[in-house]
Amino acid sequence: LGDICLWYHGALTSSDAEAKLTNQPEGTFLLRLRRFAADSGLLALSQVGKKGITHTNIYKEPVAEVYYTSFTDFVYPSVQELIRNHPGCIK
Repeated sequence: LGDICLWYHGALTSSDAEAKLTNQPEGTFLLRLRRFAADSGLLALSQVGKKGITHTNIYKEPVAEVYYTSFTDFVYPSVQELIRNHPGCIK
């Protein structure tokens, strides 16, 4: 799991994530398991940006074993690669 353990905060709501990220510098982020994941992606990336805290759903394609954030984005072989290439995250 490597880096992912440092970012992962378990099952959190978006409100819980916002509470953890409040007053953190731009680029700070966390990865969380979505509490109601069935219809909107398994994981979410919550991050502090110029316009405040945002949440991005992360989906997994079960057959191809790749991760993506929307149907128009690139696909990545791991969550770590997706985060490394996601704009605004402090690496």
